[in-house]
Amino acid sequence: RMSWQVVEAVEEAREQGVTQGREQGLALMVRQAARKFGPETGEQLARILRSASAEAAGEVADAILDCETGDELLEKAANGCAVE
Repeated sequence: RMSWQVVEAVEEAREQGVTQGREQGLALMVRQAARKFGPETGEQLARILRSASAEAAGEVADAILDCETGDELLEKAANGCAVE
């Protein structure tokens, strides 16, 4: 049997890993958006993504590939994240 301290430490490490993974994923999306549409779009997307759920962030990742303009991406991101 594991002690509660070990279980607690494992859970804390898992949560830190999830948080780091999310932050890295969001940073990658911002970088891709900035590369495709320019740094201003990337900065605006970063602000929108701060409050995005995992599901909304996934839809934004798809939108980066699908959208033709930065304005289109930001509109989809803002609308998708606002629903959450």
